[in-house]
Amino acid sequence: MKFILHIGPVIPASTNEREELRPIFHRTDKVQLMLNEMIELARLAEDSGFDMMTYSEHHFFSDGLIAGANPTPHLLNLASHTKRIKIGPLGYVLPTWDPIRLAEDIAWADQITKGRTVAGFARGVFPHWVNTLGQRYQVQPSVIGKDAELHNREVSQELFHIMKLCWIDEPFSFDGKYYKVPSPPDGIKWPAAEAARRYGAPGEIDADGWLRKISPVPKPFQKPHPLLLQAMTLTQETIAWNAREGVVPMIFLPFPDEAIKG
Repeated sequence: MKFILHIGPVIPASTNEREELRPIFHRTDKVQLMLNEMIELARLAEDSGFDMMTYSEHHFFSDGLIAGANPTPHLLNLASHTKRIKIGPLGYVLPTWDPIRLAEDIAWADQITKGRTVAGFARGVFPHWVNTLGQRYQVQPSVIGKDAELHNREVSQELFHIMKLCWIDEPFSFDGKYYKVPSPPDGIKWPAAEAARRYGAPGEIDADGWLRKISPVPKPFQKPHPLLLQAMTLTQETIAWNAREGVVPMIFLPFPDEAIKG
């Protein structure tokens, strides 16, 4: 059995302070208080024997009541103040990310922490930031309705597939509905083709000097990749997909009978 401490970072302040200092998230002194509290909680979790510490990703909450923001800097900061506990977000809101950049971020974090990284994924709840950061894929939170749920799921699963391709040793190409690798998918004439062919991953460059595949680097410290988690898993479809992809579903449902029935 593994034990996880999950936190939702908040800018610490009383109700009166939050109103008087609005927007409180603009204040460096308050941000520093929150960061120090996160470090204290990470150390407490480690000393108490927890296996992992996770936290949420959220954006644009200037009131400071939800303060997750970009997950990777928190991961590296907390890992630098602990020794054993594994750390990571629960999770990266996948349909708002570029999949290759995210795969590289996770791999770098895993290398820097020497295998103390976990990577959780979510699909988003709040339209005011999911719609904005996910506009490339025209996604909305799945809670908006059935059409939004189906589109969000389709985008998320395609991006996840690309991320896993980034972590394998072989270069790859991908001609998806929402993302192309390379772009354009029929290849790119590469001026440094000879050097790439001589020193790079076999298969990136074809005989005519065209880049046909890519090999993102680095690869994760943990092989084939860090432990993968799925936040807020409630549907049979998502749980079945988790099982196929080797992702651990986190079922945040306080009604065991409903979870078992589902």
